[in-house]
Amino acid sequence: MQGGVVIDMRLMTSIEVSASDAVIKYQGGVRFGDLDKELWDKYPGWAMANGADAHIGAFGSHLGVGTGYLERWIGAGTDQVGC
Repeated sequence: MQGGVVIDMRLMTSIEVSASDAVIKYQGGVRFGDLDKELWDKYPGWAMANGADAHIGAFGSHLGVGTGYLERWIGAGTDQVGC
């Protein structure tokens, strides 16, 4: 790609969960598999509207709507994003 910019976010993998506020904050390099594992291991019963492939970057998928298995029940990924 000529004249384009690529931002490598692979090392930005921090995940923070605030159970009291029901808020999940994650950096741009987190993949859905990492996010699902964090929730499954530490917060049983929690789920996110995320993509169906564990290898997709969470942030990038939300830029493209973030459709997945739970979309019908809790909305698309972009419906859940806050700043």
